[in-house]
Amino acid sequence: MRVYLVDTGALLTNWVQKNPDARFVAPSSVIEEIRNRPSIQRVESLISLDRLSIEDAQEHCIREAQKAATETGDISVLSTQDIDLLGLAFRRSRNGDEVTVVSTDIAVLNVARFIGVKILDPRGKISHDVQWMMKCPACGNSTKNTKLVECEVCGTKMKRRSVSRRKIK
Repeated sequence: MRVYLVDTGALLTNWVQKNPDARFVAPSSVIEEIRNRPSIQRVESLISLDRLSIEDAQEHCIREAQKAATETGDISVLSTQDIDLLGLAFRRSRNGDEVTVVSTDIAVLNVARFIGVKILDPRGKISHDVQWMMKCPACGNSTKNTKLVECEVCGTKMKRRSVSRRKIK
């Protein structure tokens, strides 16, 4: 059976309701991020119907997710919840589960594909794998260190730019 690992964005779309036979898994940090009453009720309903379970990844899986996000250049735009979801995807896929990450966040989907996990964008907007770098708009200095906020040469705020884009088949 396929397991769908979902983030907050996926839980808030109607995609979950359109897939009544699917089983969903989310890290506790994603569940804690849901604040409004209708969304909380939706999540509670999914949990009570045994369609949504809450799981967390081990620390070494989270470190692997951070490493992958650093390699793709997405680390600077991923939240703690995103990294938790990717760590869970890493763990479940390494345990042999059929895993699909469902997210509305392109950076999450990009990293998930990088670690070899199937992805699904409920909005259908992702079409490319992207590798990122940082580039200074003032002096042109560039680096693959996507955690860098200010240019080491002139101090200007760095901008994120794609290094390469590959069409998803």
